[in-house]
Amino acid sequence: DSNGSMQSVSSNKLVKPRFLKVRIRAYVVLSSGTRYGAWSGWKYISKQAEMKISNVKGGQRVSWNKVSGADSYTLYVSSKRENGYKKVKTLSKNSFTVKKYGRSALKTGRTYYYTVVANKKIGSRTYKGSKTHCYSRIYF
Repeated sequence: DSNGSMQSVSSNKLVKPRFLKVRIRAYVVLSSGTRYGAWSGWKYISKQAEMKISNVKGGQRVSWNKVSGADSYTLYVSSKRENGYKKVKTLSKNSFTVKKYGRSALKTGRTYYYTVVANKKIGSRTYKGSKTHCYSRIYF
């Protein structure tokens, strides 16, 4: 940004889809040495698994690899790539057949975009993993 600050997250531990318990702290490098800020609170993050879509009678079967440590997954669908996602369902398994977009049945020849978010519940708080977008044109 305009203050010369930068955000960066990097870890070779995010190669596989799994939840990690992380915390961060800011630092600045000065001519007199490096100065560190306070540690943040603990958070849980995850890389999302790849999604696969296949046409089935009356809809599309959306599946994804399991995310280690996830308690559930929330599946969303949209007719636009960047916005307009509507929640389909939160489930404990890693696949679901989507037959509707909102209240309407999926339409032949239309392109639908899907995203799935892994969820991890710790106490009363639910942490959400990153979103992955995947799209498919539907044909029956």
